Amino acid sequence: MKSIFKLIIFSLILFSCGVPQNKYDELLVERDSLLVVATENKELIEKNEELKESLSNLRENFDKVWKEKFELERDKNSKIVIYDSDALNYLKDHYEFYDSDKIYRNPKLRRIDSNQFVISLEECDKKFSDREFFWTSVVKELIVNNDKTYTLKTKI
Repeated sequence: MKSIFKLIIFSLILFSCGVPQNKYDELLVERDSLLVVATENKELIEKNEELKESLSNLRENFDKVWKEKFELERDKNSKIVIYDSDALNYLKDHYEFYDSDKIYRNPKLRRIDSNQFVISLEECDKKFSDREFFWTSVVKELIVNNDKTYTLKTKI
């Protein structure tokens, strides 16, 4: 009797813990769909990481390009600073090369910009430099470019 009783209790426990086959099949299908979702999530996470890395590279490249552009613009727009002695040297060069038949004296400089001067001076042809009558006052404008070339124009 004890053994029958044990057998009944054991069978009750066994039957109460069991799942019908259709429920088991539903659980298998649900498990498979969850595995598919998990693998898709894993793929999406990997793609997200790739996109984050790509975005980071794009930001770095953008920063580099922007910095280079900014430096080029700054260099393009920056003016060189010319000192009074440099301006006198440009004036001397002009009269030695371009106006070699003339001489000048008493140059007075007035700075207009970091690379621009107005120069007041007296000039004369070399032939007549010994006579005061032929000396004339002239005002010239000196502009020095970033590449150290210059223009010296007579102002009217």
